[in-house]
Amino acid sequence: GMASDRTNIREVSMLLLSFMSDEVALWLIDKETYGPKLLSVFQTGLKDADKRVSVMTLKAFASVASKLADNFEEMLQFESLVPLMLRALTIACGQGQDDIVVEVLEIVDELSRGKKSIVDNHVEEAINSLLAITNIEGVSDDIRDTAIGLLATLMQFKTDKVMASPRVQEVHHLAFRTIVAQVQSHPQEAEEKSGCDLLSTMAVHAPSSFQQSARITVEMMASPEPHMRAAGVLALGVIAEGCADEMRLLVEPMLQHVRKVLADQSQLVKRYALVALSHFSDDLGDGFLAKHMGSIVSELLPILKGDESNEVLVSSAATVLERMASNAEKEVLQPLIKPVLIEIVQAIRLHTSQNHPKAAADLIASVGALAEGAEEDFRPFASETIELLRQLWAPANPISVRGRAMEAVGMIAKAIGKESFLPYVDQAISTGVSALNPNDNDCETQMYGLYLLQGVTDALEVDIGPHIDTFAGTLVVMLKETKSVETKKKRDSILPTGPDFEINIPRAQDDSDEDSDDKRDDEDDEDELIESDDTEDDIGVRHVTDVRTGECEKLTAAIELLKQMCKYSPLGMKSFLKDIYKVTGEELVDNQDYTVRAASYSLLADLIKAGHKLAEFFKEMKDRSSQRWVNWVSECVDELSQELLWTGTHQFDVPTSESAVLAYAKIMGIPSKFSSSVVDDAQKLIKRILKGRTACQGYMSADSQLSAYGLGRELIEENKEAEKIANAKGEQEEIPILEAATSLMVSLARRKGVNFEKKFKRIAPLLQHLVAKGQDMEARALGARGFAEASLNLGAAAQPYVADLRPVLFQLIQEIEDKQKANAQGRDLAPLTKPIYTAYWSSIWCLGILCTVSSVEMKTSYPQMSSLFLRLLDAPILLEMPDHRFRMMVKDNVAFATARMMRADSDSVPMQSLLPKVLDALPMRGDTTELEVVTNAVVALWKKREKTLLSMLPKVLGAAARTLAVAATVASDGKPPAESKGLREEGRVEIDNEGREALVQMCSEIIGEARTSGQLPTLLSGLQDGERKALEQILSSRQS
Repeated sequence: GMASDRTNIREVSMLLLSFMSDEVALWLIDKETYGPKLLSVFQTGLKDADKRVSVMTLKAFASVASKLADNFEEMLQFESLVPLMLRALTIACGQGQDDIVVEVLEIVDELSRGKKSIVDNHVEEAINSLLAITNIEGVSDDIRDTAIGLLATLMQFKTDKVMASPRVQEVHHLAFRTIVAQVQSHPQEAEEKSGCDLLSTMAVHAPSSFQQSARITVEMMASPEPHMRAAGVLALGVIAEGCADEMRLLVEPMLQHVRKVLADQSQLVKRYALVALSHFSDDLGDGFLAKHMGSIVSELLPILKGDESNEVLVSSAATVLERMASNAEKEVLQPLIKPVLIEIVQAIRLHTSQNHPKAAADLIASVGALAEGAEEDFRPFASETIELLRQLWAPANPISVRGRAMEAVGMIAKAIGKESFLPYVDQAISTGVSALNPNDNDCETQMYGLYLLQGVTDALEVDIGPHIDTFAGTLVVMLKETKSVETKKKRDSILPTGPDFEINIPRAQDDSDEDSDDKRDDEDDEDELIESDDTEDDIGVRHVTDVRTGECEKLTAAIELLKQMCKYSPLGMKSFLKDIYKVTGEELVDNQDYTVRAASYSLLADLIKAGHKLAEFFKEMKDRSSQRWVNWVSECVDELSQELLWTGTHQFDVPTSESAVLAYAKIMGIPSKFSSSVVDDAQKLIKRILKGRTACQGYMSADSQLSAYGLGRELIEENKEAEKIANAKGEQEEIPILEAATSLMVSLARRKGVNFEKKFKRIAPLLQHLVAKGQDMEARALGARGFAEASLNLGAAAQPYVADLRPVLFQLIQEIEDKQKANAQGRDLAPLTKPIYTAYWSSIWCLGILCTVSSVEMKTSYPQMSSLFLRLLDAPILLEMPDHRFRMMVKDNVAFATARMMRADSDSVPMQSLLPKVLDALPMRGDTTELEVVTNAVVALWKKREKTLLSMLPKVLGAAARTLAVAATVASDGKPPAESKGLREEGRVEIDNEGREALVQMCSEIIGEARTSGQLPTLLSGLQDGERKALEQILSSRQS
């Protein structure tokens, strides 16, 4: 009896100790006094012969350890307890102490995270204990899942030690066994369970296991047991993330296995085959799966047919189809539109009649994606499809069906364009406006109404103007009456706190003469941008709006629609601009949801830009209201700039900070007179971007910081450190901050009277390094564009940096062409993504800019450039572009670069070969923003009477006539000339008045000189009929 009493006392003592874990953790700060005593207590308890005492000691120690999990130094004194704790864990599994075991496993999981932990020297023992726990017969699912989760954590944080374990194969097989068991026990959610988590972690951190994993999955998919086949194809999808590179090399055999199980008789097998395809889309890239759409869709369509009654299965198939369609190339989609659409429409009718709203809604979404991918190729099918979708707008249908139908019609409108969608415009706008009514509709309905109006607005473009009055007022009310809870917080309180979140603003240490002015700025103004003397009543208090998730999504959709309206029809928005600006600035920028905050700053900038366009429009119309709009724009910029500066330097979430800097770049790009303080503050913000002092950059990866000019000169001067950072892997979504920094710098460089030379001395090496060593093609393309834009505006000041950048650009172009060849030959099956081609044409575009900046420096490269440009102008489909627009983008940017090279030094380039190719490229259709550069170059060559141009005047006149005819067609829309110039969407096929007049003047002079010399009949005979008629009409119009 006394022994039993002593056991009870020891057990109760440990229980009390676990209850006192907070106090014990505080005692341990004094390691010399209490640490050894507690260590002895825990050692004795864990070794206790009575299992109840050892289990309760385990609970006590785990409770204390959980309080010290983040303090490695304090925990280190207990490292010797880890083996005893693992032993006690195994014992506890047989004592019916499930809650304690799960709790302790979770705490060990927490202790195992990070580079250093007390588990580091005991990984093998941990693996042995965890494998033993999972093999205990009758152990609960909670314990087994938690133990498997801990194995995944060890694989993630202690990869080398786990891979070196002699039992790593058992861990690998455990993952597969668990997936099989969980497919049986949880058939609808096995992909969310511990088996898939462990296998996915192994794939990510040990991709060398791919061959073995692939072999096991193939064997499982060949099993006669349905649950084995289902587990096999699910496992194949799970390993896609970590083994993406390896899977791309074996894509055909892998897809063959997936297609085979898609036709399986078992619904469960089909479901997980669809899950696997979703993983392929997520992890191998949407475009990658879309390339194989033709072979996959034949297996998907039967799942959509009427004999399928499993709504979940149909929804999954429709979702896969949607993702492939929205990312497929037009060439892949074109032959599939009709057969796929027929099956989808039949399936929509079936599932709406059988009251399967989820399946019907997902099928409708796939129709919208099909239209979005097909673009104008969808026109033959638009009428019947829209009629069906309009029927589904009926109030009797569930909101998911009605909403998806509205969204799909908006996507079709955008795809087929204004002319084809005109018969449906009025009803579409009426339906969208009705859906916005808050009295009759819930938040979800309103959101789908916004999506419909977005699509219609994109389709109508400038012609949305007359319709704006029907729904702009409703949008303003929506912004004002958003259901919210207002709470006051100090402005600084939205910043993270603690030592890890301090915003460090160090002083620059640089003794170079070129930065002496910067150092004075640091001393005088460094803290003015971030520290403010304003009182709490002024800007020290923020009203943070907390709204439901659905309301946030609706607000973001409303903001995007307003931005479209500002873009396409500032005149139509005239009556609403100021009201929208007021409510956005007072309410939305303080929303607790970062997506709403980020969108709001972008909207504010677009509203100001629209106001500037209105000022320009009324100025040309000689309307007195022009000055009122000029004043409003100036007031808004002065007011908003301080908010954007504060947010760009203080706001701790990347999207909001990025949006603020981008918005700042937009308003700085407006050619308006601002107060001198605005320009000064902009230069200070650029300085902070250069030195990594915007708050959001503290949360970005090392490479993204470098890419965003964040680590500054110090690391760039350390070549090894810079190379190490450049090769580090960063988060893809963090790349947009690059555009914020680049846009702001370029906007400021464009402003007259701003000395940007000293800033460029620091930027140039960073941009060059970014082009050469950026972590991905998107970053490298941005580096090329940033250098080119800034140098173009700086002119001669940029010349010293041209020689260093030139070989880097050629190297990037060669890399991409080598990759394309390897892909074509089957040596590299990684997808050729849009960022790769963006980097390609950006590099070519930059070479053209460098010719203008420094023709002398570029002269030695003219033979190499001429050879490259001729090859691309001859074969614009040299590269396997993602779609036809990218093919045209490359061709147009080659024409742009060639024109700049010819204009810079026509005597040093093969004009006889280049000029005809450039003239054939007119009018440009892919990147029309460069059209005027090309036409101006042709005019300049005519003015200097360049001999090659004089030898092919009929070709010159034909190109000019084609270009002017297209520009005239675009501009002849019944709008006043000033509106066409000042209010039309940027990027359209247009030439401004000056450029157009120069082109017409050249044509007139050529014809006049030919008439004088008697060569006019010969000249005109060299024109095609269409070119001759267009030229006659243009010249006749000019004379009249």
